Amino acid sequence: FYQSTVPRAPQPESKQAKPEDEARELAHLYMRMIDNLAAAQELLMGDQEKLALMLAEAQAAFPPNEELDERVLFLRDGMELRLREFNEECRRVAAVERRLQRRLDDAEAMCEIQAVKAMGQVDPRLIEKLEEQRRVIRLQQEEIDQVSFERDVLADDVIRLRETLDAQPPCNDQDEQGLQIRAVEPEALGGDPARPRVRQIQWSATT
Repeated sequence: FYQSTVPRAPQPESKQAKPEDEARELAHLYMRMIDNLAAAQELLMGDQEKLALMLAEAQAAFPPNEELDERVLFLRDGMELRLREFNEECRRVAAVERRLQRRLDDAEAMCEIQAVKAMGQVDPRLIEKLEEQRRVIRLQQEEIDQVSFERDVLADDVIRLRETLDAQPPCNDQDEQGLQIRAVEPEALGGDPARPRVRQIQWSATT
């Protein structure tokens, strides 16, 4: 995707970017992602109308038009894939929006701290403690973003894996190459007789 929504930890030798600079970069990224989402949504709506017309035509066809049915299924599958990608991109946009809001809050807080320092009426130790607290809060928020991002990625992978398994043909007890799957009693494997039967896979010679 365009840019990872998960913040990267700065290298020890690198200088931490200012909140206002990060906010400016995130704002540009956010606007680009919004424009791309708007274009993708427009294409999806157009394809949805096209699918509805093709589906109505296929249902009214007599005798059934197999070629039209295949086109309908192909378009439907493609739309489901693009819709899933669209939803994933929406989550990324939401994550960028949260980061942008935090950077704006950080920039505002830094301005307030600088103003307090300029007045010289506050103990510098209190200001240092306040800055340290804000730094800890920021790190905790970034860790939360990382966990949420990984959770969403795993959820998407589970969905894709489930769809892939559902599309696989059913497993037969014996395939063309002689692969056999049979139940084996636990006593035959030297196990506890109280345990349930296990499945053993072995190759058998076929002619």
